[in-house]
Amino acid sequence: MPDIKNPRGFDPELDAPITVRDPPASVDLSVAMSRHEAVVNEIVNSICRDRRYFKELADAMLKEHRTRQQMFAGFLVAAISRWAECHDAGTFDLRNEATCKLAHEIVTRMGDDWPRNPLPYI
Repeated sequence: MPDIKNPRGFDPELDAPITVRDPPASVDLSVAMSRHEAVVNEIVNSICRDRRYFKELADAMLKEHRTRQQMFAGFLVAAISRWAECHDAGTFDLRNEATCKLAHEIVTRMGDDWPRNPLPYI
C-alpha cells in the first residue's frame, strides 16, 4: 500500500526537484542557454547519468499524473518528428544517426496515423 504522505515514493535526497533559474543580469543573454535549452540540458543530463535504468525511468513516468504523461508524450512526438526531419535532410552524424533513422522509420510506418498536431491537453 502506498505511503499516503508519499504516494509516488518520492525520496527527497534522490528526487530533489531541478530548478532552472533565469541567468543573472550580468550574463550576456545572446550567448547564454535559452530557458528551453537549459530544461532539455537538465533532462538529458539526468537520463545520461541513469542510462542503465531506462525501464525504471519509464516506470517512474507512469507514476506521474496522466495529464502530465500525455504532455510528456506530446514532447516525445515533437522530438521524434524533428529527428525524422533531420534524417530526411541528412543533418545527422554517427552520434545521432540511429536516433534519426529510428525516428524516420517510426514516422514512415505510422504514415497518416502519425500525430501532426500536439496531443490533446485533458
